[in-house]
Amino acid sequence: QNMAMDRQIQALDPRLYLDASLGEMSETRQTPMTEKEQKQIRELGMQILIQTGKNPDYMTDYEKTQVFHDWIKDHFYYYHGEDVKQNPAELYKMYEADEYGRILTWCNGYSAMLIAFCRSQGIPAATVAGHYIRCSKSATVLQANESWKAESLKRPLTMRTHWWTIVYVNKNGKNQWVQ
Repeated sequence: QNMAMDRQIQALDPRLYLDASLGEMSETRQTPMTEKEQKQIRELGMQILIQTGKNPDYMTDYEKTQVFHDWIKDHFYYYHGEDVKQNPAELYKMYEADEYGRILTWCNGYSAMLIAFCRSQGIPAATVAGHYIRCSKSATVLQANESWKAESLKRPLTMRTHWWTIVYVNKNGKNQWVQ
């Protein structure tokens, strides 16, 4: 019975059905990148990995994903203005143009770039879109007792869309999706 279950799980391995290429990133709602743009993303991804001092050939997919995540965290900044760039090729141009290598974007820009870096290394990655609800006033106003429920209902609630990335890697000896 366990062997039958193992076969079913293997059949669902995302590497068998998930596009791990840079060319097709339509699920990130981005226009396809040109060959030149894909090459730039691959080269930047490789530079980022080499800067760790480790040989990328001996890094696990999980380690590479962590390195990419940390690089994005250090270079990306939330920008809530108009005309925000979200395509990895546009974000790369912004990185190249900025004296300090800063990139201004929204959460879907963060997600699209992590997907692009992962896919540049053949690591399956996908975007997840969801929503969160928050009160218009600071959450610190809410008390940790029952009275906050009645008070919070008096405040207008707003729903926001949020994008993040899931990556299919071997973590702790098990192939799994990680966020």
